[in-house]
Amino acid sequence: MKIYFGLLIVGCFACSSLAASEDPIKNVINKDYMKACLTQNGFRASSYPDGLRNAKVAFRYEENRDCYFACMMTKMGMIKPNGHPNEDAIRSTFGKHIDQVNKALKVCRVQENNSCKYAACMMANRGI
Repeated sequence: MKIYFGLLIVGCFACSSLAASEDPIKNVINKDYMKACLTQNGFRASSYPDGLRNAKVAFRYEENRDCYFACMMTKMGMIKPNGHPNEDAIRSTFGKHIDQVNKALKVCRVQENNSCKYAACMMANRGI
């Protein structure tokens, strides 16, 4: 099951039982954002044409990957310019999966002062 954050998110909140075609993130990803965020965080866009969704990265690049997710969420309006989550935007984007979204938001709230850690938490908990 290929889920995001090749996006992201930016990817964020597919139920683990959903097929890739039902991935709620897939339809909101902007390829230009993806390329810019990959480059900004030290990845070659040509090496990750679908972003970092399900991509394996070396341990030393995990922080870069997390910041890639934060970059995507920021460009998509899910993280505010001040680095804090925009929960209303997240809920409106993924409203169809609101229960999973609300659970992830609750779990990740403790990371909201670090946008990279917050984005990584959202990705890790997208299928709660």
